[in-house]
Amino acid sequence: MSNQNANANSIEASTKTVTVGCKLPNGLHLDLKANDGATSRVTLKGANDSRIVGGFGLTENVSAEFMERWLKKNAKHPAVVGGAIFIHSDMRSAESLAKERRDLTTGLDAIDPVKSGMLRNETGQDDPKAIADYNKRKQENPARNRQVQE
Repeated sequence: MSNQNANANSIEASTKTVTVGCKLPNGLHLDLKANDGATSRVTLKGANDSRIVGGFGLTENVSAEFMERWLKKNAKHPAVVGGAIFIHSDMRSAESLAKERRDLTTGLDAIDPVKSGMLRNETGQDDPKAIADYNKRKQENPARNRQVQE
């Protein structure tokens, strides 16, 4: 067996692991194909996970070798270039990095109806009644459609 094949087949067996942060809403399936045609897949948790930190879903115990190979192969992927996917050696450090990147936008973020102008009247002006109703509903149920965010 060639050295390349041995590395491709041992992706799953790697003992060094990392934590991967992903701010894409639904996470992402990461696939790597080995020389023998077998595919290894890691599914990242995303911003819609039940527990998010700084807007990132954190996936623990991912093979470091797998992630290094995937990142090398996909270095120009928009989520990698934009910082929406990152790796860190341990969970505590990944949580800190996710909190630091809290304000990162992906282009797939939720739309604020007030800032986006969705609550304007037919003349194009902000509709005070619609904004008041929105703010009241938001205040009555602040966790509506939201996951626990740390």
